[in-house]
Amino acid sequence: MNFITLGKKRADGDWVLLKGPPHGLQAQRAYVDGIGVSDPTYSEARIIELGIGQKRIFYSDDETVTVTASNKTIAYGANKPSSFAVTWSKNIPNTYYTGTLSTACAYTKGNNAGTYPIVPSGLTATDKYAIVFVAGTLTVSKVALTLTVANAQMVEGGAAPAFSFTGTGFVNDEDATDLTGSAVYTVKDSLGETVADLTLAEPGTYTIHLSGITSENYEITMEAGTLTITENGS
Repeated sequence: MNFITLGKKRADGDWVLLKGPPHGLQAQRAYVDGIGVSDPTYSEARIIELGIGQKRIFYSDDETVTVTASNKTIAYGANKPSSFAVTWSKNIPNTYYTGTLSTACAYTKGNNAGTYPIVPSGLTATDKYAIVFVAGTLTVSKVALTLTVANAQMVEGGAAPAFSFTGTGFVNDEDATDLTGSAVYTVKDSLGETVADLTLAEPGTYTIHLSGITSENYEITMEAGTLTITENGS
């Protein structure tokens, strides 16, 4: 760490530079909040009060090297990746840092679809460089799930059957009980009009549409079934 010594404030609010770094500053004044120098590597890392009207600002002019965790995408229900990649903004010899690079992610198999930070850490720069870690993102995507309404039959004027559906695409030994919402069945005729009272419907074929089912982890497609109403032979 180097430092700049600043003197008493001027009437205009500036601090007068009393002593700069060995290689000099390109500006003759500095500010308490953000040193007013043109070199962007100077940063107000720490301020020590030397006495009334004087401050010493410590700064670093080390070159910043960024270690960024690479983003990754997996599907819901997948195992946690065994490792995560990182990229360096600049390759530097390992003599300039200590420690062991590691990445941490809180995701475990079975967690909901969504995003989870991938956090790199473990390295400390020893000289010349300053290492900055940048988190990546693990995206757990939804899995495609198809819900198909089972075909059904009824006799004209009779009681409406109980409708049901089956699912294709479940993972982790899940089933319909792991979905949210409530199944709503709507029967429509050949013109797409809703049949409100099936006991009054004429013989023929109708489509059974499913709605009301949701999930955090599945991208749901719903396929209609067929209701066949036969003539009452009595």
